[in-house]
Amino acid sequence: MQQANKEKRLELLKYTSDEGWVKLIRKCKEDPIFFFNMFLWTYNPRLDKPHVPFITYPYQDDFIKQIVEAVELGIDVWIEKSRDMGLSRTML
Repeated sequence: MQQANKEKRLELLKYTSDEGWVKLIRKCKEDPIFFFNMFLWTYNPRLDKPHVPFITYPYQDDFIKQIVEAVELGIDVWIEKSRDMGLSRTML
């Protein structure tokens, strides 16, 4: 999965024209999950190459959509601390 993501990221580098970048920025604004998966990186100190592409899991996609909806509607949303997420999932 990471290799396919890296290849897609390299494809994006072909957007060298101003028009191409405008389209790409518009896509990122319309689809935050696309932005996460194509432009964000994370750090894992346990790896030989610790900087790795941030690739969302389905539950993270759902969370991102929930946050975007809450912002657009101007409503509050409950967010668990990340260290508690695994615990609450195993307790269900």
